[in-house]
Amino acid sequence: MKFQERQQVAAFRAARSMHRPTDRRRPSLPGWMAIVLASSLPALFPLLHHDSSDRIIKVWLSGLLLLCTTALCWRTRWLRPLAVTVCLLLASNLTLSLFAHVSYRHPFNDGLAMSIILTHPREAFGMLMLYWPYLLALPAGGALFLLPAITLSRHSGRRPLVVATALLVTYAGYSWLKAACMDDPPADRKVPSVHLLRKSALFNGSHFAAALHDQPLFDRIARHPVRHRLTVTDSGIDTYVLVIGESARKSHHSLYGYRRDTTPNARRRQDAMLVFDQAIAGAPLTNLAVPLALSASHPARHDPLLYADNVIHIANQAGFRTFWYSKQEAFGLWASSISGIALSAGQQHWVHGAHDGALLAPLREALATPGRKLIVLHLNGSHPPACARFPPHATVFTGGEPADDCYDNSIRYTDALLGQIFPLLDRQKASLLYFSDHGLERQPQRHPVYVHGGGLPSRQAFDVPQFIWYSRQVAATSRRSGRVTGPYSTADNFELIQDWLGVGTGRTSCRSPLARCYRRDDNVHVVTASRDSMPYARLRERPD
Repeated sequence: MKFQERQQVAAFRAARSMHRPTDRRRPSLPGWMAIVLASSLPALFPLLHHDSSDRIIKVWLSGLLLLCTTALCWRTRWLRPLAVTVCLLLASNLTLSLFAHVSYRHPFNDGLAMSIILTHPREAFGMLMLYWPYLLALPAGGALFLLPAITLSRHSGRRPLVVATALLVTYAGYSWLKAACMDDPPADRKVPSVHLLRKSALFNGSHFAAALHDQPLFDRIARHPVRHRLTVTDSGIDTYVLVIGESARKSHHSLYGYRRDTTPNARRRQDAMLVFDQAIAGAPLTNLAVPLALSASHPARHDPLLYADNVIHIANQAGFRTFWYSKQEAFGLWASSISGIALSAGQQHWVHGAHDGALLAPLREALATPGRKLIVLHLNGSHPPACARFPPHATVFTGGEPADDCYDNSIRYTDALLGQIFPLLDRQKASLLYFSDHGLERQPQRHPVYVHGGGLPSRQAFDVPQFIWYSRQVAATSRRSGRVTGPYSTADNFELIQDWLGVGTGRTSCRSPLARCYRRDDNVHVVTASRDSMPYARLRERPD
């Protein structure tokens, strides 16, 4: 009898175990294949735009772990909304990449993210109607990610999904801590969320994180201008074009005697120019050098809070129409202070296109507007890698050191761009001021050959070209030509541009060569990459 009872109990337990969910299910090969393929989708666009293999692998791996985590969430009913949300975020990331690639042949970036953030709801609705096919891609993309996750959740045990989730949490935590605590900061501050997202399957989220992080600085610079009691005089000029070059070494310009004819257009027009023979950048990095050149901040008293007192605000207050067109990145670790100044302009646009020539179209539109105007063009210039800064058909120099050929061709391409701008301005009472934000150090025994100056830079990182050109329509009495022979800091362009525009702020300054009281400053100071102020004269002639 006892034996029969034991048999009945065993049979009951066996029957109950057949109906009990178990985690000892054999992994489903189709389910895992679907997850692997779905996790590859976010990596397609980084692969298409030739990103580093390190980033592509991390994007794919994080996508795989994220979808495994989604499958784990789907096994619990009250976590299913979270699983759907994750899949929609992945689909949004994919849709943004698709939109940027189809519309611009370019990855989604910080500028587009900020444009979305700052767009008025009414404008946003209009844009959604214009790009409605991408709205259809959102639910379709969500299904592409959700269906494999559901399949995996039904045909895989809990243990591998828990392990994948633990790996994802560990990886995310390590990346966050690495950015916040362990790494040397690549810029003046660290944004862990940007670092974490940039190499994940939600990489487009990094652009929104960077833009939102920078917004308080933009607001301080762009929305709270310093007010002056201005005096505006008739300079005989209606159109001012400020061209900010990038990473251009003065020593590679034939305008200054370089052996290769890199600047034929500038040389032909130098009779109508005021050429600066010893222009010295305020800093060896763009994010420092450009604000120093355009604001009241100075190497001897470097203070980012002074960026709000800038030439764009002054031009606005003086009644100029202001435009800022840029080929640089709009936002992020390196561009935030510049973008804060740019957003002060009446019109701003971060122009998409492979090269600086894309700036000509918006320039023509701005030139057609009536009234006095200041138009800023911010170039990519010769920023490394120089080979990417000009189209193949613009190649002039070959047969030398490849790095030198590329660099000289990039200088020549900038000159060709100026050569197209000069005739446009010759039809108006116009003037153009060109300067490079900073130079580069040339280290022929290393790779790359051309590099930015660091914490202990040489003079090569600061020596830059600068000139002011006047159109034929400007009266001779309103022109200044010749050479400024002594040392001159581009950080003094804040005062120079005010005199150029014919605007006075009530502050007496003799740093501008256009001022009657101009006095040469032989003790020019610079700011290094480590933000230390030091005399230019103490810098090495060339890198070690």
